[in-house]
Amino acid sequence: MQLPNVPGAAQFLAIEKALQKQRLARYAAVAGSEDLGELLKFYMWNCALCEAFYLPLQMAEIVTRNAIHGALLFWLKDRWFENQTFIGILDPKFRDELAGHVVTNGELPDAAHQICSSLSFGFWEHLTIKRFNRILWNKGIGHNFPQAPVKIDAREDLHALIEKVRRWRNRIAHHKPIYDRSPSDKYQDVLTLIRWVCNDTANWVASISRVQQVINAKPQAAQVAAVLAT
Repeated sequence: MQLPNVPGAAQFLAIEKALQKQRLARYAAVAGSEDLGELLKFYMWNCALCEAFYLPLQMAEIVTRNAIHGALLFWLKDRWFENQTFIGILDPKFRDELAGHVVTNGELPDAAHQICSSLSFGFWEHLTIKRFNRILWNKGIGHNFPQAPVKIDAREDLHALIEKVRRWRNRIAHHKPIYDRSPSDKYQDVLTLIRWVCNDTANWVASISRVQQVINAKPQAAQVAAVLAT
């Protein structure tokens, strides 16, 4: 991967000041150099990698929340958001989150789906913890996650997988380095979460995703380039 639209010398200094030297210095080890041009090249590669994750992460979140929402609709029906037993076992912050969206969308004809699309990924992850076993998962997760492993603790595995994917999404959203956090493994986590709901969707996402392509486009470190040039 080459640096797009290479800045001039004066621009380099302005960019370094704007982005902060300490932030760019994070890439010195992988770049094999403290040269600003090399650091910026690896910084932009990390940005491209974050961008590539946007599509599969979006699909994973939407597919997951729709699957969990399906359990709510099955067990608690269309007005699940008014079920007092369900509301009572939510953590206070998620109870407040739900209440805010009910105020906004509760009277719409498709209120349940409007509320579903408004709630955070953290809310849906919360519904896979143990306290919701009786009200949502007393027959397991297989109906809503038909490709998940068939075993007694599948709900726990689902919760752990959603948490990993959500944390990865948050790391990207906060513009942190991800190139050295096993992005290939994280990508497989994202595809696995989609696959637990629908194999066809996971295969389609994999076919259009650029994540592995960007990983493979890692810039050449300066120290390697120097050896090859001799």
